[in-house]
Amino acid sequence: MLLIYTHKVTHRIRYIFQLMLGQLLGIPFEVTTDAEEFRSYQGPRMSYTRAPLDDELFISCAGLLFQRGIEGQELSFIDFEEGKAFYPAVSKASALPFDLFSAAFFLVSRYEEYLPYKLDELDRFNALHSISHQRGFLYKPVVNHWASALGKLLQKRFPQITLAQRKYRFIPTIDIDAAWQFREKGFIRSAGGFLRSA
Repeated sequence: MLLIYTHKVTHRIRYIFQLMLGQLLGIPFEVTTDAEEFRSYQGPRMSYTRAPLDDELFISCAGLLFQRGIEGQELSFIDFEEGKAFYPAVSKASALPFDLFSAAFFLVSRYEEYLPYKLDELDRFNALHSISHQRGFLYKPVVNHWASALGKLLQKRFPQITLAQRKYRFIPTIDIDAAWQFREKGFIRSAGGFLRSA
C-alpha cells in the first residue's frame, strides 16, 4: 500500500487521487496528514505538499486542490514528454516538473466550464475555446498519460508496487435527440412534420 502525505485532505484531493491512483493505476493507497505517521511508515511513500518531509517520492502542489469554490486560474504551460502540461512545479525537489493532480482535476472536472465563457449558438461551452484545444491536446488522453508517467516513477522508486493492466475499448454510441418524435402521432401529422422540416 502507498501512503500519501498531504498537509490538508479535501474532497478534491480524495477525488483525483482515487481517479489517478485507484482507478487508472490500480494502486491501493491511504492519505494522511500526520507527519510522524508518514515518517515512520516502512512501505512506499509519496508526499503531495509544498516541500518534501523525508526521502519520499515528492510531488509539488500548486494549490488548486486546496481551494474552495471556483476561481479564475492563471495557467502556465510547460513541455512534458511529447505534449504540454500546466501548473509547473514550484519546488525543484518535485519528482515531476508539474502538479499533475491539479492539472488532471482541472481537465476531468471541466473546471473552465464553471468560469464565465462565451456561449455557442446552443448556449453551450464550445470545445474550440477550451485550453485543451488551444494547446493542441483536445483529442489526446493526457490525464491517462500523466497517470502512466506517475506509475512509472512509483514503480522505479518502489519495485514492489504493481500497476493494473487496463484494456480500453471503443464503444460507439448514437445520440438521438428525438427518438420517438413521430410515435403515436398518426400518418398525417408525421408526414406534415416531415415535409415541414425538409
